[in-house]
Parts: sequence; C-alpha cells; structure tokens
Amino acid sequence: MMDRITSVAFFGLLLLPHLVYTSIDNTALLRGKNSQVAGINKESRHRVMKFLNWWDCDFMTEEPCFDEYWNIISCAPYAEGGCPCPAGQERCGVTDTFLGYCASLCCDPKTQHSCWELTKNFTFDVTSCAALDVGCSCPEGLTYCGLNETPSEMCSPLCCNATTEAFCMVYDGSNYTTYCADLNEGC
Repeated sequence: MMDRITSVAFFGLLLLPHLVYTSIDNTALLRGKNSQVAGINKESRHRVMKFLNWWDCDFMTEEPCFDEYWNIISCAPYAEGGCPCPAGQERCGVTDTFLGYCASLCCDPKTQHSCWELTKNFTFDVTSCAALDVGCSCPEGLTYCGLNETPSEMCSPLCCNATTEAFCMVYDGSNYTTYCADLNEGC
C-alpha cells in the first residue's frame, strides 16, 4: 500500500492552493499567492477541483487523502482527525480549528521556524527547525526561497519570482526536472 500524503500540510501552509498538477502530461505548476491559479473565481476553482479528481469528498466534513502521485485514494472525516500521515511523519500544528499538517519533524511555532524542503517525489517536508531570528539553511544544491518566490519559504532546487514566474516541475518517469516559466504562459 502506498504511503498517503494528506492535503492538510498544503492547505494549512498555503501551498496546495498554488499547486496545479496535470496527470495528462506529467507536469506540475506551483504558483505564488497572487497568481491567477490562487486567485481564480469560485466557478473556475470548482472546475479545477473536479479536474484534479477532488470531487468525491465532502469538503465540509471530509479531507481528501492522496497517494504519492496526487491521486485521491480516500476521504477521511475531519471529526476523526482527517487522513493518516505517511510512514515516518506525524501531525504538527493541530489546534481546535486546524487539523494541522503531516511532517517528519514538528517545530514549536512560538520559538522556531519550520524549514521545509521539496523532496524528490514532489512533496514537501519539514527537515529541520530554526530559531525565528536565525531562519533556515538548506542542504547543498538547494536554495531557500523567500516570501516573494515560489515555492515560498522552503528549500528548493531553484526559486522563481512569484509575481512574474511559475514554478514548474516535469516528471519523466524516474526524475523531476524543475524550471521557471513566464506566469502568463505557464508551464
């Protein structure tokens, strides 16, 4: 059985609203907060959600649970804690009004910054915690993207200007290739 990746980390950390994955051509697009994808109207967002196969869950009561390829594999009731986390991860940031997110490491948001990294299978995970006044550092070969870049506030192979560029990722069957593309043209 494949590990399940929950959407909570992405919804909760403002990442999934910026992600559009098209299984037709194996491309993924990650755009900034002010992009057309994040700011699309309700009707268009409805079509995107249907296209992404998010239609089967009742979003008022259920969380869609994804496999490692972003296919919905089940719906889990919010009342029961939502989707289970992948092996080796736990729910972080849970409150009375927020289900939290799955990560390998939970940081104290009052004193620490969660250092996110884009992993090889196009998921995001907290790899370390850093003091709020110090910030995160990245492993060799990765760059820490700022608030005005995508993917924002995480380590990535490259950072794109969130106001003018789309962060694109193409899967060739064994590896992901990332690049920046003009925001108006997309990936």
